[in-house]
Amino acid sequence: MTRASRLTRSAFTGVWFFLMPLVAAVALVALVGQGAVPDPLDPPTGLLAFMRDQPVPLAIVFFTLVETLLWRIRYRLPFAASVYPAARTDIPNELRPGLEAAMALLEECERLDGRYGKRVASAERESLQQESEALAQALAAEPFSDDVFVSSRDALVRSVEQAFTPYRKGETREYVEQIVIALGLALALRSFVIEAFKIPSGSMIPTLRVGDHIFVDKLRYGPLLPFGQGRLFARVPPARGDVVVFGFPERPEEDFIKRVIGHPGDVIEAFNSHPRINGWEVPNCHAGTFSYAESDEVWGHHEGELFVEFLGENAYLVLLDRSALGSSEHQGPFRVKAGEFFVMGDNRNNSHDSRLWRGGQGGGVPFDLLKGHALFVWFSASSRGVDASRIGTVVTGHPAVEKASIELQAGIEQCLSARPSNTVPPAAPPL
Repeated sequence: MTRASRLTRSAFTGVWFFLMPLVAAVALVALVGQGAVPDPLDPPTGLLAFMRDQPVPLAIVFFTLVETLLWRIRYRLPFAASVYPAARTDIPNELRPGLEAAMALLEECERLDGRYGKRVASAERESLQQESEALAQALAAEPFSDDVFVSSRDALVRSVEQAFTPYRKGETREYVEQIVIALGLALALRSFVIEAFKIPSGSMIPTLRVGDHIFVDKLRYGPLLPFGQGRLFARVPPARGDVVVFGFPERPEEDFIKRVIGHPGDVIEAFNSHPRINGWEVPNCHAGTFSYAESDEVWGHHEGELFVEFLGENAYLVLLDRSALGSSEHQGPFRVKAGEFFVMGDNRNNSHDSRLWRGGQGGGVPFDLLKGHALFVWFSASSRGVDASRIGTVVTGHPAVEKASIELQAGIEQCLSARPSNTVPPAAPPL
């Protein structure tokens, strides 16, 4: 295969099987995000609400679907005939797979000849070149001849096996290379796009439970650069109310998950575990009494008051555990430093968060330690076994508690229906 034809094929592959699926995926995600905000409780629009909350997984699904569709119709795509001999209309359907295999054989023969040709006898090498040219001509011949193609292909197969058997990839090597490529793609996906995390503690109850496994969007706040070199777009801050995964500032190798409350410059205080931002109290509404069990022991049972808080565009549930000490204390004020954000757990009285760090003096999370935005629960298991009811739970979205009593769920819905008009705190004083 000539250099020009290789470039043509690479360009064709890049345009149709990477660029086009990418453009289509981005466009479809943008289309889903258009229009009025759907009601998550309305079954016809509930799926749309879920899709809007998961842009990265949705884009991956769209990309895969479009890629699959294009691959199935690859012979019908514009300019396919100049890249795939099998796309020609005068090729019998039963020979199309054989033509692609023949092209792969020509490429392999060219690669082996360039790397090991000098180790092969000159007569064998000349024969290989002649048979390669004969097969290339058979692929391009008009009209196409089945017999000429099959005979030239079989002749080249025999010659390649005779001349390059010691240098050809064995079946084991093929499997190893495929595994290495798959691992590389998985690591790249994990490093730059999406990563799975397990919830180790109850600091985010009722939003997240111990044993929940969640996916985290690592592109939401700008792609992470390799080797801890920061972010590509360092000016994309997490919104107030977002649930984020980050490296604990005092031990960056340890991952924490909390909710963002304050931005750089904000003055944060907490009264009865409810935050105030720049003197403005985050609106909240009492929804009812909530209980949960961390174990079967008596000490493992917890009960407290459940509230709905409204911060920016987000509404979420917070729990004030009655058994926790010091819940009525005034905490703060804390001034959020430049380049940091202030976080709190939803289980307010059982959370080691920004209010308690640095020996109780409080502190924020440097933006460089931010790992991503929590998406949804893909698996949940605890000492009691797998909890299928948790699977698919959206972390940021319509606040709800699975298996909640009718009274508690009604209380949550009543709070949401009475959403206050002002949920945006005043501007922070200058740093």
